[in-house]
Amino acid sequence: MAAAAHAGAKLIVTYNAKDFPRSSLTPYSITVKGPSAFLKDLDIAAPAMVMQTLEGQAAAIGKSMPYLLSRLQVNAPAFVEMIERKL
Repeated sequence: MAAAAHAGAKLIVTYNAKDFPRSSLTPYSITVKGPSAFLKDLDIAAPAMVMQTLEGQAAAIGKSMPYLLSRLQVNAPAFVEMIERKL
């Protein structure tokens, strides 16, 4: 929290939202999102960039898009579901 406030961040992406009470975030205008919510919002804002990034990540590890999505499913299930509907 201190690092985010010092850096002027407007968003913290974490699984531990409970560790960041609204009362401590509000003075700094910082919000908290989970990974799936963050990635879904990013896809809504820049879908071509997100798809290009996913394709690049799959290629970089020498795996298919379905494989990459299966790994992301563990940590960002709602995001993966959204991407799979597009494919």
